[in-house]
Parts: sequence; structure tokens; C-alpha cells
Amino acid sequence: MSRYSNIEYIYSQSPKYVLELYQKAVIEKERETLFQLYLCDRPNMDSKTNMSFIDYYEKYRTINFAKAVKCDKTEEEIIAESLQIQHQIELEAKRNRKE
Repeated sequence: MSRYSNIEYIYSQSPKYVLELYQKAVIEKERETLFQLYLCDRPNMDSKTNMSFIDYYEKYRTINFAKAVKCDKTEEEIIAESLQIQHQIELEAKRNRKE
């Protein structure tokens, strides 16, 4: 995601595509981080703890979007719900300022 310096590109895409792009970016960032950790751990591995990066990645990865709950709402329903939540937050903020 860091390579998209022009946020207009992101705004012009569908929410579903942006979510997929975000998930891919998060997974790739975690993979890069785990690879760097693997390179640091590799010299300290003995014959019992030796493993390939694929095994290391599967053992230590923390992000798994496949376990996420699927949503049956349409994009329009999600946007409407988001706008309603935003409106409620704005009303609450106004109430807090008056107090």
C-alpha cells in the first residue's frame, strides 16, 4: 500500500477491491518481516530446529484473513451503515462539546 502515493487511485476503486488490496499488502508485509526474522534465526538452527522458510512462515505467521467472517451485505448497505455510524459519532461529539 505504501507505493500508492496518490490516494485518489484508492478512492476510485470499489471497496471490495480496496479491501483485497489491503489484505494482500498486510500479508506481504508480514511475509517480509518473517523472512528477515528467519534470516536472523537461521544461523542458530541446529539439526532438530532446522526448517525451510515455508515451514517457518506457516509456524509463525499471525495474520490469516481466510478465517474472517464473510459478509452478505452489498456495498451500498455497507456504505449506508458506515455513514450512519459516522453521523452518530458526529452527533455524540456535538453533545459532548455542549456539556
